[in-house]
Amino acid sequence: LVTPEMVGRRKALTLLKVLLVNAGRPVPCDTLQAILWPGAAPALAAGRLHVVVHALRRVLDASVVRRTPDAYRLDVGDACWVDVRAFGAAVAAGRRAERSGAIAEAIGAYETAADLYRGDLLEGEPDADWCSLEREHLRELLLDVLTALAGLHAREGDLDRAIACCRRALRVDPIREEIHRRLVEALWRAGRRDEALRQYRTCREILRQELGVAPLPETERLAERVRAGPAPRDGGRRVET
Repeated sequence: LVTPEMVGRRKALTLLKVLLVNAGRPVPCDTLQAILWPGAAPALAAGRLHVVVHALRRVLDASVVRRTPDAYRLDVGDACWVDVRAFGAAVAAGRRAERSGAIAEAIGAYETAADLYRGDLLEGEPDADWCSLEREHLRELLLDVLTALAGLHAREGDLDRAIACCRRALRVDPIREEIHRRLVEALWRAGRRDEALRQYRTCREILRQELGVAPLPETERLAERVRAGPAPRDGGRRVET
């Protein structure tokens, strides 16, 4: 077990995080220098990088931190479990299962991915702007997972789980109209018509405040169907997207 205290140097710990997030891909030396010492002269940053790599190698097996002529990478293979890597693998497994029609397997893989996502990448840590693109990418993957799960649960008639997935997705990004619409549909088909109409009004207000737009025509049509009366008794398996 490697703890932050064992690494000692803050820059060495940041280097470890950068290499871990890149999952074995080589990271160019000039990129590492720009992340660790933005604005520093190249020659000075190169010398500092050598010192920081040496400090990291004292904590890890020296062969783990690999050097190519102009890049570094972390070579841990299967000996190191990384949550980001496991999350991506679970998402990929869910998509393969869903494409093949293995619904139960897809739900299991997507739920594994959703459980692994316990917050944004390096959330709240200082000097973590270097991973902003990867952080956004992982957040989008989570939203894809939750949207897919909501659809699969609704298709299987498990509307409570579909509702829970939609609510979690909206906590991540409250302006996703498609997810609001899925939630309205699931609530309506679960017999919670008043909640469905409140959710529609919430969606409309958020879109007005945050984007200055009205709901899409398909959202308005769904709201009209909800106002018209109870959902058809079809097992709750259709969700308008």
